[in-house]
Amino acid sequence: MRNTELNISDLIDLDDHLGKAKSRAFRKLDNLKDLQYMTDLEIINDIIKKYREKSENKDLKILQESLLNITLYVNELQNDRELLINGYKQNRDEKLIAMEKLEKLKDAE
Repeated sequence: MRNTELNISDLIDLDDHLGKAKSRAFRKLDNLKDLQYMTDLEIINDIIKKYREKSENKDLKILQESLLNITLYVNELQNDRELLINGYKQNRDEKLIAMEKLEKLKDAE
């Protein structure tokens, strides 16, 4: 009969392995989405710039300013996302270390 009992170290190793694999997959998706966003933004900005050079249309100026505001807002959201992810990882790691210490104390008794 096989020993199926898991200890904290096994759980930490499993969580770490799964967490890193999932993190890499999500990071790649986020990077692709970010790249698509930046590409689309560049295309739109180039088109607006081209027409603004030909015209003093007030609507185009408003459109360009609005696009800048949207860009700054999305950039802030992307930064917040990174801060949240990093905070989650740090919190998880601290809890796993605490669990490992408790396991060692338990084994020492």
